Amino acid sequence: MAYLALRGRRQRDVLVLLALIFAAASLFCQSAEIDYNRYYRFPLSIGAEYQSLSPFPAYGSLYNIFDLSFNLRYPLPTVPALQPVLKLGLMRFDSQDPAEPAKWDHSHWYGAIGTVYSHRFARAFEVGAEATIGFSEALFPDLLPEEGTVSSLNLLLELGARIALNPSYSFNLDVHPGIRYQRSLNPLKEMKGTIPDMYSCDGADISPELNWTGVPEGTQSLALIMDDPDAPAGTWVHWVIYNIPADATGLEENLPKTMELANGAVQGLNDFMAIGYGGPCPPSGQSHRYFFTLYAIDTEFELEAVLNKAMLLATIEGHVLAEAQIMGNFQS
Repeated sequence: MAYLALRGRRQRDVLVLLALIFAAASLFCQSAEIDYNRYYRFPLSIGAEYQSLSPFPAYGSLYNIFDLSFNLRYPLPTVPALQPVLKLGLMRFDSQDPAEPAKWDHSHWYGAIGTVYSHRFARAFEVGAEATIGFSEALFPDLLPEEGTVSSLNLLLELGARIALNPSYSFNLDVHPGIRYQRSLNPLKEMKGTIPDMYSCDGADISPELNWTGVPEGTQSLALIMDDPDAPAGTWVHWVIYNIPADATGLEENLPKTMELANGAVQGLNDFMAIGYGGPCPPSGQSHRYFFTLYAIDTEFELEAVLNKAMLLATIEGHVLAEAQIMGNFQS
């Protein structure tokens, strides 16, 4: 009897083992037949996403960046792993500049469209990639306190990977490492309001930072004139600068009031009878307009004399390929 009992136990063990092998094989065959990309795909996916972003050190940006977005994904019926996506979100940039921590704080409201490729190779796990393009409106509440909140339009490009855990049919947890590129499309927009005191005779009287894009092909040099058409004695010239290199994308803040600058540009004579920049200085209580006009010129001039506005305009006549203008207000 002891032998028969031992034999029966062995038979039972073998039967259990065969049952487990059969069950595993059945599951494997079933898994091989199921296309998870179709069987477990939502007709429409609605999600929320939080990201913490870090600027590349090469850009010298001292920011903590946080992003909260909502997205819609629609799997294509014929190729459900391919999913057009719509994103709406808010990015918050918290400046870590120790000198002026609040000045550069700003937010971006943005919208973007793109495509997600998401391959589900197991019941509860998927991997993929995402590419989007969109636009944002950057809001700076403290950049120009005299004017209030100012804004600028930006281009956004994003490329990233996607790793998702799907604990249930109606809930996903995603990890989304990626790279986001952002570029301002109108960097001079903030100059269309009030000019800060530091750029006027009421403050430090230093020249403002200016930036531009879209210099036309064939440009050999650039020139800039700043003037005030509301001055009591007629248009008053505050700044004349020419022979700016064609590949320059702007002028730094607080340029020295010398004839020749480090980049080869030449500063002319303003109506204060001085070289370089002279800031807004209207009569007390008056608000004046100040126009910054940039000229793209098809030649570079070799001049020995210092030019004023009238002389510069006469010199560049017939050589201007394009011009751009912005305006700022100032009240003393």
